[in-house]
Amino acid sequence: MPADFNGLRLIESFGSAGKSNGFYGYGTNDTKAAVETAGYFNPHKKVLVVGDIISVAGDLDGTPFHSSYVVSAIGENVVLTEHAAVTQNVLQEINFEKISTKASDAEVFRFVPSFAGSITKAYSVLNAALATGNATLTLAINGVAVTNGVITATQAGSAAGDVDVATPTALNVFAAGDVITVTVGGASTATATANGTLQLTPS
Repeated sequence: MPADFNGLRLIESFGSAGKSNGFYGYGTNDTKAAVETAGYFNPHKKVLVVGDIISVAGDLDGTPFHSSYVVSAIGENVVLTEHAAVTQNVLQEINFEKISTKASDAEVFRFVPSFAGSITKAYSVLNAALATGNATLTLAINGVAVTNGVITATQAGSAAGDVDVATPTALNVFAAGDVITVTVGGASTATATANGTLQLTPS
């Protein structure tokens, strides 16, 4: 069964370089399988052009669904390509400032995320040079060390602005409410601090 000619509504026009496309809305009781049947939108051949977008609310008298399609070709039939579902993992950055890099202070930064995800990167930047030995910042989740989750700031030649990074490879997955910690260690004796950033990718 073809689309209802009167069911398609132009919501907005868009385009550039002399080419205009339309963003359309279409509501129907037809199922998703019916909407995706070859030639379903043939009644609209004279209206649609390649690149138009159609947002469909379908099966309204059954199990409603919503899908978006782009008109990818017009020949014998109007050909639609469904937009792939997008799952967006938005990178979250948690910053900590002026954590002591002096080993004897054994300073700990604690953070509790409100979402589930994984630690994907950790960065540190020195605010002053180290002395005697290196400084380490060790990541853990609920007390369990993150694999490859140790940032090492090298004392030799160290100076303010030095950036170091760790890229966790395992045991880096957390749940909402878990405790993420960054613990300072190593052998530096300088009274100095570092800032840092944890990159967290929601699951």
